[in-house]
Amino acid sequence: MLGRKLAYLVIVISLMVLTVFVTGCAPEEKGEEYGKNDKEEIKEETKEEFKDELSRKESRIENLEQELESKERQLNIARFYSGVLLEMAQTEGVRAHEVLSEGKIYELQHESNLWDVELQVNVPENDKSKEKEFSSDGEITIDSSEFVLHFSGDIAPASNADLSAAGIGSHENWLYSLNDIEILDEEKVHDEKAAEGATGFSIGYEFENISDGSSIEVEITSEVKDYFGLDTSNLIINVEK
Repeated sequence: MLGRKLAYLVIVISLMVLTVFVTGCAPEEKGEEYGKNDKEEIKEETKEEFKDELSRKESRIENLEQELESKERQLNIARFYSGVLLEMAQTEGVRAHEVLSEGKIYELQHESNLWDVELQVNVPENDKSKEKEFSSDGEITIDSSEFVLHFSGDIAPASNADLSAAGIGSHENWLYSLNDIEILDEEKVHDEKAAEGATGFSIGYEFENISDGSSIEVEITSEVKDYFGLDTSNLIINVEK
């Protein structure tokens, strides 16, 4: 009997100990679970904060790059006019057009990198790509049967009367012009829109209903080729839909 009572007592004590153990552990495990969730939430919040901060930094960098580009262009303009005025100052009382030859004007324009030239293919917004530029080998592939080949050049206007007299800003003395591009497949051009002004020029060749697998051949001058760093003056627009 005594042995049986001892056995019962051992069982009861064991059950009590087990109950206390389970009761004590349950909240701890629950607390650990809550703690884990809190850490995950903190991590997510921190990650979002980093993303927002990165986005702000990227936006700031983009703005600074645009500002730098604008400042560089202003500096180029200043260098150009300084070069012109220096040439004028060497001969007192002589107007610019009597001092600067056409070749000298070209040289100053080129050295100052005064021109801003664009050459690109624009496609409608509902197509996959909105605008693309030619690769170094002179080719471009688009997925649209309708597109516009855009070519334009812009130069800072001459505000000084003597500079204007030197031919700066006039079509005859521009480094680049509308004649620097030629569509060899001219019969495929649907429409052509060109304009020239006091500070530059622009031309757009519109193409419509160009069949899949077709190619448009374009030729540019060596000056334009060098400006864009292309390996060839013969450009090709491939249409693959």
